[in-house]
Amino acid sequence: MFPPQRQALSLSSYPFRSSFSSFSSARFSMRIRYRQPLQGGVLHVTEQGGYIVFDRPQRGVTAGQFAAWYDGDELVGSGVIHR
Repeated sequence: MFPPQRQALSLSSYPFRSSFSSFSSARFSMRIRYRQPLQGGVLHVTEQGGYIVFDRPQRGVTAGQFAAWYDGDELVGSGVIHR
C-alpha cells in the first residue's frame, strides 16, 4: 500500500507530452480539486501504470477523483485516482 500522500492513478486521454514514456518521472504542479491551489509533486509512470507523489500530504482524496498536472499554466495530463 502507498503512503497517504501517494495516490495511484491511471492516465486519461487528456493532452499529454509524447516524450513522456514508461519508466519516467517528472516534476509538475498538480491539483485534485477544481479550485485547489497548485501543489508540487512528481508523476511516476511505470509498466503497471502511473502514480503521483505530492510534496505535501493531500486531504480528502477519494477514488474516482481526477488529478491534473501542469507545466506552468499548460495542462499536460490527468488521470483518475484509484486509491
